[in-house]
Amino acid sequence: MSPVNGKKCFVTSVAIFAAVTAVDVVLNVVVLDKQYEAFTSLWRSEMRVRTLFPLLFLGQATFAYFFAWLYAMGFEPEKPAVPQGLKFGLYVWPLFAVSGNLAAAPFINIPLRFFAFWMATGLLDCLMAGLVAARFYRPRE
Repeated sequence: MSPVNGKKCFVTSVAIFAAVTAVDVVLNVVVLDKQYEAFTSLWRSEMRVRTLFPLLFLGQATFAYFFAWLYAMGFEPEKPAVPQGLKFGLYVWPLFAVSGNLAAAPFINIPLRFFAFWMATGLLDCLMAGLVAARFYRPRE
């Protein structure tokens, strides 16, 4: 196990936050927009969403920090970074997106396809986070 370089871990988490937020905006605002519009009665009002938006950023920041920190804990300098990052992202995905969505599905009265969308979005988030971690977390530099 590698010692964690705190400064590089923090920089990595900021980069992960930016990348994952960008992926989520593209997927949820652009790609899935029509899906959400078809069920407007299920979602909070735009005004209420704006007041709660800091929770989204807090969630993204928490994910980014702990993803970067866990990646740094298991980083193996002798192995290529990109495959490590992608593999780590793939390993984190079930914890981050699959388990929570499957557990919530019986209780939230929305079409099940939204849970599938969110799991797919989570996979892209985790793979992107892995690529960013591979790029930014290099403790020997």
